[in-house]
Amino acid sequence: MADYKSSGEREEIPDTVYVSGLPEGCTEQQVIEHFKQIGIIKMQRGKGRFAKKSEKVYMYRNPDGSTKGDASVTYVDDDSAKAAVEWFNGKPFNKGAIISVSIATRK
Repeated sequence: MADYKSSGEREEIPDTVYVSGLPEGCTEQQVIEHFKQIGIIKMQRGKGRFAKKSEKVYMYRNPDGSTKGDASVTYVDDDSAKAAVEWFNGKPFNKGAIISVSIATRK
């Protein structure tokens, strides 16, 4: 495996998609409902002793708590993430804004 941190290259996260262009006021639940149409979203354990599991969706936020219009969605398998890119990239989100969907990367 390549050492991505020292090379400056980005490493793909094959089971996760990065979504941009989400409309203002978009909620995590709306993202879940939209993206679960193509595959099963991975579950994550919540924080705290009595926290319940939830879908692994991360909404990027501004310091004031408002959404930036970006999110990441993690599927249970790589094929679902690839299908989400093919199916949703360049298409309207909830009959509104055109979104961009790609395989997520990290430094």
